Amino acid sequence: SESVEFATEKELEMTLNILVERGKLARTAGKYHLPGRELSVSGTVKSEAERILKDISAGGFSPPLTSVLVKNGKTSRDALGYLLNTNKIMRVSSDVVLESAVWSKALEAIVGILEKGEELTVAVLRNELNTSRKYALPILEETDRLRITTRIDDKRVKGPEFDSALLKV
Repeated sequence: SESVEFATEKELEMTLNILVERGKLARTAGKYHLPGRELSVSGTVKSEAERILKDISAGGFSPPLTSVLVKNGKTSRDALGYLLNTNKIMRVSSDVVLESAVWSKALEAIVGILEKGEELTVAVLRNELNTSRKYALPILEETDRLRITTRIDDKRVKGPEFDSALLKV
């Protein structure tokens, strides 16, 4: 197999976009795949994915932990993987996943607080999202990891990728 090196991520992204334009690749939910080979599931994994998504959606900013969601073993893990790979849910920690729309609302809240120049702490986000510290902290840790926010002591400030988060809100 051939190996190709790209100088930058931007160069790689441009090449992938050209392949999509030429019909050699397709892109669904932010993931690249061969045309006609979209990720799908059927049978018990499909019904398990529907159950898991329903449970996550019902939880809002306080969804069931993944350790609870995968109660049906391999089928549950496969279903969770499918939901993650199709961007229906977002992993914010090893045991916390949010529905993608809920993740977007969390980002909106974080951006709104910081844009107003207000202080952003775990307690502030917890109150804003009407959730518990168990969920607010992993959300902020994920925005730190994505460099949307930067942690300074117990506060968050705008991170290097904050402006890119504005485009997603």
